[in-house]
Amino acid sequence: MNTSKKKNGKLALFIVIIVAVTSFMLSLAQSIFVTETTKIELRNDAKEEYTEFTKGYAMIVKNKLEEYFASLDYYVNSDIFDETTDSSDIVEWLRAHADKRPKRFDYVAWVDEDANFDSDIGSHTNVKDRDYYQAIMRNEAPTFIDNPVTSKTTGKTIVHICKAVRKFGRNIGFFCGVVQIENVSAIFDDVDLGDLGYAVMYGSDGFMISTTTDDSEVAAEMEAMQSKKPEMFAKISGTWGQKSTIVDTVVNAEGEEHLMISLPVDHTPWTLLAMLEGNEIYEAATNVAKKLIATGILLTVFTVLIVGILVFSSIKPLGILEKTILGIASGDADLTKRIDLQSNNEIGRVVDGFNQFSEKLQTIISTMKDSKEQLVNAGQLLQDSTDDTTSAITQIISNIESMGSQVNFQTESVHQTAGAVNQIASNIESLNRMIESQSSAVTQASAAVEEMIGNINSVNTSVQKMGHAFEELEQKAVVGVQKQNDVNSKISEIEKESQALQEANAVISGIAEQTNLLAMNAAIEAAHAGEAGKGFSVVADEIRKLSEDSGAQSQTIGN
Repeated sequence: MNTSKKKNGKLALFIVIIVAVTSFMLSLAQSIFVTETTKIELRNDAKEEYTEFTKGYAMIVKNKLEEYFASLDYYVNSDIFDETTDSSDIVEWLRAHADKRPKRFDYVAWVDEDANFDSDIGSHTNVKDRDYYQAIMRNEAPTFIDNPVTSKTTGKTIVHICKAVRKFGRNIGFFCGVVQIENVSAIFDDVDLGDLGYAVMYGSDGFMISTTTDDSEVAAEMEAMQSKKPEMFAKISGTWGQKSTIVDTVVNAEGEEHLMISLPVDHTPWTLLAMLEGNEIYEAATNVAKKLIATGILLTVFTVLIVGILVFSSIKPLGILEKTILGIASGDADLTKRIDLQSNNEIGRVVDGFNQFSEKLQTIISTMKDSKEQLVNAGQLLQDSTDDTTSAITQIISNIESMGSQVNFQTESVHQTAGAVNQIASNIESLNRMIESQSSAVTQASAAVEEMIGNINSVNTSVQKMGHAFEELEQKAVVGVQKQNDVNSKISEIEKESQALQEANAVISGIAEQTNLLAMNAAIEAAHAGEAGKGFSVVADEIRKLSEDSGAQSQTIGN
């Protein structure tokens, strides 16, 4: 592996980067957590605070409307109702006092139980289908303000501010003050939400009665929301005409979040809707997030500087250790080098451990060098001994092969001897009557010859076993030094087999001697027998020759 091309890593830089990334990520996570937590708290606080804030504006609207109702007290509490309840008389009185009409009303009308609408300007119509008539005469409401409608008299968009006249435990009719929508819109002149958002007053039918900002802008925003985010527009339109407070979050067509607060306006089917911008609500959280991020960056930089200084100063001894190790690893690998570094910390202990390791490694390498020389010498001696052993084994194998051929020859001779012995036995039996004194000796000679034959067969078997053993020994010897122990064991087996061969050879030698003695005795007895013993003399001579051959073979085997 080419280590020169491998990029060297910097542990200190790696640690500083890890610390910097970790510190930045922790600061970022803290900023996100604090920002989101602050947003949630601000949202909850804003809901409570701005709900009360919107209720205050609703109270302003209510008070403004109460002023309109109060303006109708002049008519409702008139003495005319002490004198009569006739609708025509009331209308006559109303028109007679037209000059007393409050300036905020365009005109005032009396509505009787039959829904006849007679104004102080002389107009007459029937309003049985109007919701204000239904609210007061059917539902017995004391006061009511309807949604903006188009006047049947003037054709203008107006609002009817109605207050009932109650007699005999029921509403006998009511007075209506007619106000143009422009005058009602002036109720919001004193309402200003500033940068927080805007407020809109809707009728239950969605008619925009008044707003704190430009009417066309609000109308355009609602149209865009209805087109692009119908689900958000449904939230807003769902508040129109509701009799309960609704607080929710909506997103406009541009994706800007708003806090929506919807409140019912007392005595009316109107809804006061405040749309507060989420950015303004979350401005504090955004500022906190910015400060946290800035603080986190500064803290990260400061931490990186401190950690960098500490790490670089702490890891500086590792540079010395690195140079020393590289010096040992390169060149002549001088293991006598030691690192001179005094540091009572983990790095110092690593240096001490390295010095101890180098010292032990130096000792081990020195020992290995000495052992190598000894092993080389021993290997040479072992090689020489192996060569000598191989030559000796080769000689032994050749001798064994020669001995095997001689044993085979001896075996043939023994077979011939056995034939001769059988011949002798027949002759001896024919002469048994003449040489009874020699019969026992001949019997012994025959048994000895048979024993000799068995021993020769045993020797032949042993020699064959030795032949196989030496063949295996020859194969094992080729393997080399690693099989030397097997060679030694085989040599031991050869020694044992040689001893067995010597014992067999001793037996053959004994048989030859006994056979020689038998031949001598046979010759002596044949001489004593004279002419009758000539045939036996021939047998004795053959036995003597067999004994001499057996002796010669025994001497060869012994050599």
